[in-house]
Amino acid sequence: MGVYPVGVETYAWGADKDGHLPWNREAFEKAGRPLPALFAGGEQLDVEAIAELEPDLILAPWSGLTQKQYDQLTAFCPTVAYEKSAWTTTWDGEIRMVAKALGRPSDGDKVISDLKKTLADTAAQHPHWEGTTFSYIYTEGQGTLGIFRPTEQRVALISMLGLTVDPIVDTITANDGSDWALISLENADKLKDSDLIFTFHLDAATKKQATSQRLYSSIPAIKRDSVVAPTDPQLVTAISMINPLTVPWSLPRLTDLIDQAVAKVTD
Repeated sequence: MGVYPVGVETYAWGADKDGHLPWNREAFEKAGRPLPALFAGGEQLDVEAIAELEPDLILAPWSGLTQKQYDQLTAFCPTVAYEKSAWTTTWDGEIRMVAKALGRPSDGDKVISDLKKTLADTAAQHPHWEGTTFSYIYTEGQGTLGIFRPTEQRVALISMLGLTVDPIVDTITANDGSDWALISLENADKLKDSDLIFTFHLDAATKKQATSQRLYSSIPAIKRDSVVAPTDPQLVTAISMINPLTVPWSLPRLTDLIDQAVAKVTD
């Protein structure tokens, strides 16, 4: 929307050696703008560092901002946070909230329209993906499996590429105020009809740890390796959100991974 932040939260996972996410760095450098200042986020949010930047507006519509942190921030600057629960703002809802706060609602509508077109065009280039079902999961310690809901940004991204969320996902009750559900690995057979499994791992070691669990590896899609499970932190971070910087940056690599996984279903 043509507005460049004076500061952004540091990402411990996916950032380059200087602490910047690659798509952010590319956007700033392409525009000839100085890189934004970095500050600690999450539970250790550095409120003082943010205040020192003297921002006109603080944006945190898709975040885990606590009430205490929100109160601290609003004490010196207008702050936009999520409307209901942490980390549950939809991707298009996030863009609309940002556009409204900037006084540029029509710009937000265009960003949403452009993103939808980009993803629809990619889906049209891969007609063999249509009708392929998937579940998007993560491992939550030994014996537990997390399943992302259809509204979660990771899942929404894959859905807009023409794949279909496994209907079983809608029958699994989400944790209160969240976009995910936890089930016991004893119930992993609920995912037996998912053609593909999307997931992520911190590294090759954690991937091996997950797949070494018998019930986990018995999920049909896992067993036949029709899985999209990147371990590159930058790609994992990029496909966990939908915005005009992450989508074009990640799509070429993501589409290759999906193609490889779909081929395993039809082998």
